[in-house]
Amino acid sequence: MINTHFHGDHNENNENLAKLGAMVLAHPSTRIELARPGRGGVSRPPAGRPMVTSSELFSFHFNGEEVVYVPLKKSHSPGNVGVYFKGSDVFAFGDVFTNDYPSMDFQHGGTVENFIDNLQPCGGHDDSQDCVRAEPRTVGGSRRPDVRA
Repeated sequence: MINTHFHGDHNENNENLAKLGAMVLAHPSTRIELARPGRGGVSRPPAGRPMVTSSELFSFHFNGEEVVYVPLKKSHSPGNVGVYFKGSDVFAFGDVFTNDYPSMDFQHGGTVENFIDNLQPCGGHDDSQDCVRAEPRTVGGSRRPDVRA
């Protein structure tokens, strides 16, 4: 399982899924944020923090498909990650791409420029293929023109 960033709605079940055998992956900044006291002064328990972290682009194979882990620039949070499913040609941006108003985290170094760069093909990584379909967190899927708009 990949946490696309540190906000609770993207990782609240880490501990439960890890107990069932899931490996949790995330950006190193996400792990750091989850160790800090959050709402109510409580940090995520160690079992609920990502086990594997990386700030580098890499791929792995899952369920017969190549999955590309794409670290994104600071925009919505300090540890944004995108996920590209090559066989399905789908890019999941977490909350970096939504079909409502963009949510930028200026407090943690997010910028408008980074937000725009993150929405370039596969997070702006030159060695990645053009991703034609994105799945935003809000209603339904979006096509490439929606991401460019």
